[in-house]
Amino acid sequence: MDMVMKVLRLRIKLKNALSVVVERRVGKQKLIELLEGFSHSEHYVKAAQRPQHWTVWFGCVCLLHCLLDADHLKQQLLRVQLTTSPSETPSSLLHHLSTILISLGNHRPQTRAGLLMLLSAWLHNCPLAVAQFISIEENVQYLTTHIDGYGNEGSEAENQIVRGLIAFLLTICLVFDETGVDQSRKNALSVVVERRVGKQKLIELLEGFSHSEHYVKAAQRPQPLAKSAQDLLLDYHFTKFFKSVEGSASTLKS
Repeated sequence: MDMVMKVLRLRIKLKNALSVVVERRVGKQKLIELLEGFSHSEHYVKAAQRPQHWTVWFGCVCLLHCLLDADHLKQQLLRVQLTTSPSETPSSLLHHLSTILISLGNHRPQTRAGLLMLLSAWLHNCPLAVAQFISIEENVQYLTTHIDGYGNEGSEAENQIVRGLIAFLLTICLVFDETGVDQSRKNALSVVVERRVGKQKLIELLEGFSHSEHYVKAAQRPQPLAKSAQDLLLDYHFTKFFKSVEGSASTLKS
C-alpha cells in the first residue's frame, strides 16, 4: 500500500508539472504532434484494461489539459489515427476512446469519468468532432441508455458524477453541433434525447453534478485532495471548464 501511495504522489506531481507545460501554447502543440506520430494504440487499450483504473484517468486528464482553451488543436487531434494490431485498418483516436467507453458498460466509474471529461472538452466548440461522434449510433445509444443506469461498481456519489458527465456530454452534442451542413441530423439527435431522456432531466443532472461533494472538493485546489488513487474522479481544471460553459444548458429550455 505504501508503494501504491508513493506512485500515486509521483503521478500527481508529474500531472501538475505537465499542466504547467501544456498551459503554454507551444507545449500543447508539441504534445498533439507527438500523438499524431503515434499510430499504434495497443498499449493504450491494454492500459484501459488494467486493474489500476487511475492510470487511464491520468492519461485522459493530461490530454484534457492540452485541449482546454485550445480549440485550434481539437481538429488537429481528429487526424490522429490508431490501430490495435498491425493487421487492422487505422481509425481515429476519437473512435477508439468512444469504443473503450462503450465497452465499459456501467462498470469502472473512475475510468468512465476520465473518458467523459476528455470527450466533453474535445467536443466543446468543435462541430466537426461533434459530427463525427454522434454519427456513430452506438455512441448516442450508450449515452442515452446509461444516463439512467446505476453502476455495478462504485458508490452512489461516484455514479452521480458519471451520470452528470454523461448529461454534460449530451448537452455539448446538442448545443455545439452547429455545422449547418445536415440540420436533419441535429434535429434527429434532439428528438432522440428528448424521447429517451428529456431535456429537463439533463438540466437537473447538471445541477446535481455541480453541487455534488466530488465537484466541490475538486474545485477547491489544482492539486487533487486524494487519500488514495480511487479517490480521483474529477479534475480541478475540468471543474473550471464546466463552470464556464454550464450556462449553455439554459438553451435547452427553449
